[in-house]
Amino acid sequence: MAVLNDKEVMDGQVAITVNSSPYAVEAYRRLGFVNTDTEQLTNGIRYYSMTHTLKEKSVFTADELAEARRALLSLRNKNDKAAGKLKEDTWQNRLTTAVVKAADVALGLIGGSDSVLLEKSSLDESHAALTDALRRAESVIGKFTVGTSYHTLQKNRIAALKVALALIEKEQSQQ
Repeated sequence: MAVLNDKEVMDGQVAITVNSSPYAVEAYRRLGFVNTDTEQLTNGIRYYSMTHTLKEKSVFTADELAEARRALLSLRNKNDKAAGKLKEDTWQNRLTTAVVKAADVALGLIGGSDSVLLEKSSLDESHAALTDALRRAESVIGKFTVGTSYHTLQKNRIAALKVALALIEKEQSQQ
């Protein structure tokens, strides 16, 4: 059993620190806690000090997140529609389906969804799919005239993909 030690507020972060028995460390890790020290022994009781950040100051403004959400929804829906028209078991279908899944992960992170537990493999696959989508978007933006709707769409998509990748990387670093 863990004992709640304290609640700290620093630099916009709210963290909870617990002293976990060695038997409960894995359970706390699944809840997002990380070890902050090696095993301790006090009065014959073994424990690990662990911390979990409950709320972090966002590096993106609400407007940036809203715009990223809108652009990612557009990208997701476009790829979902395309996947429905492609033959299954083709590389094109796998690519568009991967973008749809990755966009769903990113949209969950933008929305701050705590109900979805993201596995490392899901984050890794999402990162790879969105990195590829970003590479493709950056490679074609120069073909569009600045100020046209196509150029604006690509510019917004690139910004949204960068936000999504940053959020995924942040989530990966906390696992």
